[in-house]
Amino acid sequence: MTFTEIKREIAKRLGDNDSKKYRGVIGNSFLQAICEELVSGECDPVEYPELYVEESLNVGEVVGRQFYNYPSKMLKLIDVRSRADIFTKEITKEEYERMQVEEAFRPALNEIFWYQDNKYIWIIAEFNKGLIPQFIFTVYLKNPDSSQWNFDVDLIEDLKYGRNFIYKCIDKAVANIAAMPMLRPVTQGK
Repeated sequence: MTFTEIKREIAKRLGDNDSKKYRGVIGNSFLQAICEELVSGECDPVEYPELYVEESLNVGEVVGRQFYNYPSKMLKLIDVRSRADIFTKEITKEEYERMQVEEAFRPALNEIFWYQDNKYIWIIAEFNKGLIPQFIFTVYLKNPDSSQWNFDVDLIEDLKYGRNFIYKCIDKAVANIAAMPMLRPVTQGK
């Protein structure tokens, strides 16, 4: 099913067979529906392999707390991983602030803690000695990019999206468009 066929299906379900009324919102509504499905976590990553990404960050030696920019086109950060001999754990900003006061909450020799704020991924290693993991892997969900879905790219066959995932997103897109107040038919009283 190509992106064009998906848009045609959404228009047909909305009763707009010639795609005149909803043409401007159908594509964006489908992308929004994909993002909503991804963030909800209800679908298995096998259903959207192109959007489930594991990317490495070259961090070198980590001493104390260091920050790294989010990967480009990231929708949601899922996990931060490292080598098998290094334990990684997500913490909150409050836990980080608590470890400033209480040493027992700080990472040990083979531990890396991480948390995220609105701009950065913060990596925290042992405060005194440091740790040399070389690479840390971020696992995240990527924003879909419809500019790569030209007329002959089949999302199910070529990009291996799950059929159920695509139809869930179509259903959600139809519901989102139908709920838009500016697109509902206006009844005029006489």
